[in-house]
This record gives sequence, structure tokens and C-alpha cells, in this order.
Amino acid sequence: LGTMALADAAKEAEVELFIHASTSEVYGNQTEFPIKETASLNATSPYAVAKIAAEEYLRVKAASDGLRVLIMRPFNSYGRGLIGNRHFVVERAITQALETQKIKLHNPEPRRDFVFREDHVSAYVNAVDLVIDDRTLLLAGEAINIATGVCWTIRDMAEHVRHAAFAKGVRGVKFSFTEVPDRPHDIARLHGDNAKAQELLGWKPNFNLSSGLSLALDEWTQALAPSPSTA
Repeated sequence: LGTMALADAAKEAEVELFIHASTSEVYGNQTEFPIKETASLNATSPYAVAKIAAEEYLRVKAASDGLRVLIMRPFNSYGRGLIGNRHFVVERAITQALETQKIKLHNPEPRRDFVFREDHVSAYVNAVDLVIDDRTLLLAGEAINIATGVCWTIRDMAEHVRHAAFAKGVRGVKFSFTEVPDRPHDIARLHGDNAKAQELLGWKPNFNLSSGLSLALDEWTQALAPSPSTA
């Protein structure tokens, strides 16, 4: 309903381009990697179903009302974000490393394409810049992955967090995993192809996993530090 209301308002306001934030989860479990935007959509969760429904509504809206739409499909973004958002896997690993030196996660085998927050945002900035430069038609009707093109297991990510923490003086970080059965909506591998983003948006990631985690650790260290009034 929110997407419908926004799209209607955008059409009424005659916006140049409606940029919709979808998700890589619309791809679900695939067999060919890296995943291109032409891959079939295969939702495995209610969240992904809702995102696919929003994409389909916008396509119909574009065809019937002429609304110019760009669909962005970001892969696993990370970075501090709002303080308190620790339930995402990278943020959970970072905060556990900083606070207890013990990273405890679940299945270590899922593979993900981790995109640092600044790279995620810069893709949207590039899209807006193209609109400002009167190149809207280049993007209208497209779906574009926001991905690094590099895939890591959850175990790999935890190891990178440990190395990044060690480099910042946090010693003795250990990690363990609780082997639990896969849930019906679990996705084994999300690994995106970013060739289209490079071609249409002129975008590519500036951060790899090591450099992104290093900055994210700095941000979380500052966020978790006691305020002067409570120190």
C-alpha cells in the first residue's frame, strides 16, 4: 500500500523518475551465479513476496500511466546505520566482537554479497545525478543490482571481523556457530552481477569487505562508547 501511495503521488507530481528500493531477496534460491537482473524471481519469504508485488505494481503503473520507474535491488548492505540495529548478521558480529570478544552466529555456510553502506547510497546518488543530467530515459523501466560481485560465506565474514578487530587492538576474538536446520525461507547464496550498474549508473563499489568492515568497526566503536554523562 505504501508503494502504491508513493507511486500515485509521484505521478501526480510529475516526477522525472520513481526510484524503488527493492531487494536481492526477490531472487531467492538460484542455480546460476553471479545473479543477473534477468534471473527469474523466486520468493522464499513474505518479505520477498511483498517486494515482488511492489515491483509488479510499478511495472503495471509504468505501462498504464507512463510513470518512469527504476527498480534497485541491493544485496546485503552493512554499516552502523541506526544505533540499536544489531540483528543484521554483520552488525551482530561486529558488536559481539567489540563487547564480548565472542561472535556467536548460526549457520556459517550461507554465501552473501556484502555491500558497504556508502557504496549502497552512492548507487542511488548516481541515479539521481543522471536524472539531473536529463538522462532519465536511460534508466526508466530498468532493474539494477547493487552488488560487489564478490561472495563470502558467513564464516568468511566472521573471520574478516576478527581480523579487523585485531587490527584495532581488540584481541582474542573467537567465533562459534550454532548449527540449526535450514528454514524454508533460507537462501543459500546471494551473489550479484553488477555489470548493469557499471554500464547504466557508472557505479562500482569503492569498498571491499575488509575496508568496509574496518570503517564499520570504527563507527560501532564510537556508537558503543559511553557518553560523557554516563562515563
